[in-house]
Amino acid sequence: MTRFQPTRAGIINMWDYRDEEFCFAGGWLVLRGPNGSGKTKALEVLFPFVLDGRIDPKRLNPFAAEDRTMKSNLLFRGGENAVGYVWLELRHRGTGEAVTIGVGLHAQKHRDAPVRWHFVADGRVGEDFSLITGDDRPMTRRQLAEEIGEPSLHASPTDYRAAIDQRLFGLGRERYEQLLTLILTLRRPQLAKNLDPAKLSDTLTDGLRPVDDDLIAEAARSFDDMEAVAITLEGLTAADEATRTFLASYTTYLRTHARSAADALTRRRETSAQRRTELASDITALASAETEQAQAQARWQEAENALAGLRARRDQLKSSSAYKAVEQLADLERLVRTNEQTAADAAAELARRSAATARGRADLEQAAAVLADLESAVSRTAAELADHAAAAGIGWQTADAEADGFTERAGARVTARLEAVRAIRAALESHRRAEHARDLARLALDRALEAVTAAEQAEQAAADAVATARADGQAALARWAADHAGVLDETAMRELTEGLSVAIEVFGDPEAATLESLFTGATATAEQAVRDQQARLRAERSTAQAERDRVAEERDRIAAERDDAPPAHPGRTADRPGRDGAPLWRPVRFADDVDETRAAAIEAALEAPGMLDAWVTPAGPYGPHRDRSGYPGPGGPGPCTRRAREDREAGGRDHGRDEEPGVEQGPCSTMRRDDREVLLTRCGPDREQDRVRGARRADQGTQDEERGRDRDAVSHGCPSSG
Repeated sequence: MTRFQPTRAGIINMWDYRDEEFCFAGGWLVLRGPNGSGKTKALEVLFPFVLDGRIDPKRLNPFAAEDRTMKSNLLFRGGENAVGYVWLELRHRGTGEAVTIGVGLHAQKHRDAPVRWHFVADGRVGEDFSLITGDDRPMTRRQLAEEIGEPSLHASPTDYRAAIDQRLFGLGRERYEQLLTLILTLRRPQLAKNLDPAKLSDTLTDGLRPVDDDLIAEAARSFDDMEAVAITLEGLTAADEATRTFLASYTTYLRTHARSAADALTRRRETSAQRRTELASDITALASAETEQAQAQARWQEAENALAGLRARRDQLKSSSAYKAVEQLADLERLVRTNEQTAADAAAELARRSAATARGRADLEQAAAVLADLESAVSRTAAELADHAAAAGIGWQTADAEADGFTERAGARVTARLEAVRAIRAALESHRRAEHARDLARLALDRALEAVTAAEQAEQAAADAVATARADGQAALARWAADHAGVLDETAMRELTEGLSVAIEVFGDPEAATLESLFTGATATAEQAVRDQQARLRAERSTAQAERDRVAEERDRIAAERDDAPPAHPGRTADRPGRDGAPLWRPVRFADDVDETRAAAIEAALEAPGMLDAWVTPAGPYGPHRDRSGYPGPGGPGPCTRRAREDREAGGRDHGRDEEPGVEQGPCSTMRRDDREVLLTRCGPDREQDRVRGARRADQGTQDEERGRDRDAVSHGCPSSG
């Protein structure tokens, strides 16, 4: 089955992505970042849009509202029109063939929906073809057709989906649509919150490829064979256990048999030693018997010689003249008897010796038979000894089996053989250790070679990575220099760029200057200037903030339209609750043509003698209370009095003043000084009353200066005090 897996994806000129590329690892892509970094937007414009080409907002992003359209993604930066692309690169697992699919869009501010064109092209973006022109602009449809060919472009999303399915998947139109529906279902927000298992099962069933009937049948047969396999496994397990039990018993048998064979060998060695001892004894007995035989033969020969001499003597005597003499007969008879006796003795001796000789011969024959047996045993033993020696690798000659020095020769050979065996065993042990050391050395050599190869590969990879990093660093340095050309002057920026470029090339050299030191040395002055400017701006900001807070506080205070009562005069001792009227500062205000400085001076002049809070009654002095009271001037009620009465009758009241209980608003008075009229009218809800309160905070020197000049005007124009 043809298998493609995604390797790269890209977004060009959409939302906040200028030209962004995403790389997959084994067909997987992980997007990480804080909220607002663009993870959802990247998925919105890639999956499943790049697979189906539909721009319905709900298909693009299940979280989005209807107003978050593809047009808004293209015109995110506020332009009149924009061209953008989204693309996906897939690579064949077996052949490595690359196929790129994508959608191009052109949005205009006056058009509701963007114009789309789709492409399915062989090759890779950035290598085989490009989606950006030489001047770094997204290609139009015509330029893309010239780049990849008109047959690779598809006008409608339907043709685009059919081309993708035909080129990559081979599912068919219905199943491809089911696959897209499955992707949308799995992307639904909070899928597990209200999970419907039946619906999810139906969706997965519709979206997944059906299982082949042959696979189902094979699985059914496999399930049928499982019992037989289990029985076979049990039989094999029982056989394995029986084999293990047999091996345990057979190991004991082999150990016993080996011990028996070793004991038999030991007995044979002991028998051989005993036979060698018996052979030595028999050889000694044979030598003694041969010596006795030689002695018996010598005595027999002497007896034969004596018998022959006696017979010759008898014959000589018989032939002698003396024998014939009668007178010698007796002597001769005696001699004969003596000789006969001697002959009888000799014959008896001869018979005895003959019997001894016969016995000696019998013993000799027996000894010869024994000797033959012993020689045969010696031959067999010598042959066995030679075989054992040959089997043991001992140099053994036929002459070595001679009796003389046999024990010494055999002991010497055995000792030498034992020493050789020990030496061979030591050599074998050394050889075994050497082979083990050789194997360890070979293993260490293989590992060392692998480590060297890996180190060389790592070194090459590191060198390539360093070269790539240097190239990337040079490119990033060039981009940084272009983006921040105005931070330093042209000469300093050029020197800094050249120094950083050289530092990047020699990066890693212990004696080379670091990028941080070069950058810090070149930008320290500018950085300090920026820091000083920041400190100055922060100070100015703090000052402006304080001033703003003060102005805001004053604005709020003015907006509240409140007049704070002046402090009570020390000379006033009477209580005022329940009286008709009000203190002077409450029912009056300064005329519009009185500036703040003059108003402050007048207020100070009124406050010094205690007239600022003098009690103003509706008519005439207030009577016997120990307080200062006012009354209307000689001219009677004026316009301000009528206005106050109208305000009182209309239910008007001062806004923002601290009114005293039981106090009514009274008339105003007229004050004259140097033919100029200062009209003090009743204070209403307008903001002129704040001028009176602000004048109280004027400079005290100005107040003292004006207090003397205006005291006469106050005494002539204000109500008299009681």
